[in-house]
Amino acid sequence: MPDRQDARAEQETLIAALRRPGALPGDPGSATLHETHVSWVLVGRDRAYKVKKALTLAFLDYGTLAQRRACCEAEVALNRRLAPDLYLGVRGIARTPGGAVLVDPDGAGVVEHAVEMRRFDERSTLAARILAGEPCDEPIDAAGRMIAAFHACAARVPGVDSPGGLLSRLADTRSTLDELIGDPLRLRLMSGAARGAAAAIGRHAPLLRRRAASGLVRDGHGDLRAEHVLWDPDVGMQVVDCVEFDPLMRRVDVGADLAFLLMDLEGLGRPDLAARLLDSYVAAGGEPGPPALLWALATDRALVRVKVALLRAAQQQGAEARRSRERAEDLLDLAERLAWRARLPLAIAVCGPPASGKSTLAAAIAEASGLAVLASDLVRKELGGIAPTERGRQGLYGADVTRRVYAQIAERAAREVDSRGGAILDATFGRREARDLLRASLAGTPLLWAACEVPRALALARAAARERDPERISDADVAVAARLAASFEPLAECRPAQRAVIDATRPVGEQLEQVREAADGLLAGTPVHEGEVAATP
Repeated sequence: MPDRQDARAEQETLIAALRRPGALPGDPGSATLHETHVSWVLVGRDRAYKVKKALTLAFLDYGTLAQRRACCEAEVALNRRLAPDLYLGVRGIARTPGGAVLVDPDGAGVVEHAVEMRRFDERSTLAARILAGEPCDEPIDAAGRMIAAFHACAARVPGVDSPGGLLSRLADTRSTLDELIGDPLRLRLMSGAARGAAAAIGRHAPLLRRRAASGLVRDGHGDLRAEHVLWDPDVGMQVVDCVEFDPLMRRVDVGADLAFLLMDLEGLGRPDLAARLLDSYVAAGGEPGPPALLWALATDRALVRVKVALLRAAQQQGAEARRSRERAEDLLDLAERLAWRARLPLAIAVCGPPASGKSTLAAAIAEASGLAVLASDLVRKELGGIAPTERGRQGLYGADVTRRVYAQIAERAAREVDSRGGAILDATFGRREARDLLRASLAGTPLLWAACEVPRALALARAAARERDPERISDADVAVAARLAASFEPLAECRPAQRAVIDATRPVGEQLEQVREAADGLLAGTPVHEGEVAATP
């Protein structure tokens, strides 16, 4: 048996031969070559041929000719479920004195195999339509209906530990990315996204087991991406490139299968289409599961795509490798955003004395999560009828006004949670009275207190510097900062899991990671109520 390098060299020779003019049957031209991290696709005038690379990875084994043929046959059978007219069969590849030729897979001299497909117009893919700015409402609605119907009739997979399988796959992905990601900051970002997804999946484990018992683990697609969804008004909807090499990647909860396409639409900058797809899927009878679980599954799918992009970069050089790495970074940012949705509902109160770094951290959390910041300084100026940078009169800081400020923050936070699933609060919260008011308003919503701390001398120096800034919003001068720091009532009423002490002298990225970790710890210990888990988005 040839070793892997010999097999790869042999395959590259065959691919080069099949690209010559007239090498493909009935096609006088030369084939166009597309390459992924696991295959080559030769595209001719009206046919396309996919050849699997002779490689073995943690999630895939194309190491022998027999394994590659079996995977080709599985690919054809599985993809005929959603694109019966496109997948024609398996062809053998044999050497000739002048190069290579496609033959019967059982014929003499076969040294490789290929999946034979009808060529489709790549402009018809959902991804191409989105990037071209074309209207997509009709194909999105059709996709939602088709996927729901597909999931309804796909084979049930009994005896599956759905949460266990999802968590195991997520752990495998994280382990691979630990080796592939070299930058410590990006590695920390990946770990946070993976941890957030795992925490949400763990919280919903009872629901996932009930869904599995009721038959919602199906033999699905496994790689539902926008570039695999084809729309032709005359033909209708077709979906290609189902995962064949690892059944466990497609034998999952139907929500996990749908989450791949939701993730991809979000990554293409079309959250509106993701929401429309979900509505269409549910209207057609699909059962995706509650929002937090769905976005946790989408985070998992985004991290899988990060892994694929980095594996591809390792096979490339120069500009191509750089583009793959850039794609991986974009996907990692997407995973971070989706992981925050998986943490919802959640409110984070960034508290502490003046000049302790609250506003900087609150802004960083808001940027990462997409949630709104409710800042006491802005609410106070609004109640006083003055501009944010206008200096407030003395009466604006009396006890009655301060109570009104915190009442407004609590009321608005509840509205934000109801409408968007969460909120970021930026206020001193130095009195337990104000904290209790927020707790009462957000009853039933997980609430994390992120208490910012800096040395007293640094806080006073920051307050002094801020006094000279004409664009400042806070009116707290050095004397006020010192007084409020001295009177700050400790968060003694909070359980340890409900609070995180933030060293605000550290870089804001490290502070943000501490908040993410504390939020995941809080949510991991917060039971999901039956009404919450039963809801659909």
